[in-house]
Amino acid sequence: MDDVAVDFPDMPIILAHPSFPWQEEGCRSAQHKPNVYVDLSGWSPKYFPPILVRYANSLLKHKCCSVPTGRSFGRIAGSAISTSSISNLT
Repeated sequence: MDDVAVDFPDMPIILAHPSFPWQEEGCRSAQHKPNVYVDLSGWSPKYFPPILVRYANSLLKHKCCSVPTGRSFGRIAGSAISTSSISNLT
């Protein structure tokens, strides 16, 4: 993913569902590449690994988005993690 992000810096890349089973790699890519984002939809937050929750509530708070299908996923660790706007991607 890093190579693609570097080769196409103007193309937004969204790592979906939360990039299972490569959550840590996905979080690192999103942290270091300005065009990489993390989509948290597709899983219930109760199944998110602790490392993903830590990243989403801190370093990647501005790079996480969620598009729930018919319901809100709520809050994790006291912070809403689905608050980032995907309007920045266009």
